[in-house]
Amino acid sequence: LPAAVSPTAESPGYFTESEPEIEPKENNRDDERSEGDSIDYPTSEEDNDGDGDD
Repeated sequence: LPAAVSPTAESPGYFTESEPEIEPKENNRDDERSEGDSIDYPTSEEDNDGDGDD
């Protein structure tokens, strides 16, 4: 028997070519709401030298 070039490609149930299923975009308002619901966390920009003496 000839050796398989790619053992994975020869395994049962393996698809060598496939196209991803594209789901239609639903008109729910979750996407619109999530874009405006971001939280800005405060950062400490005063002590950036990292020497530890706060």
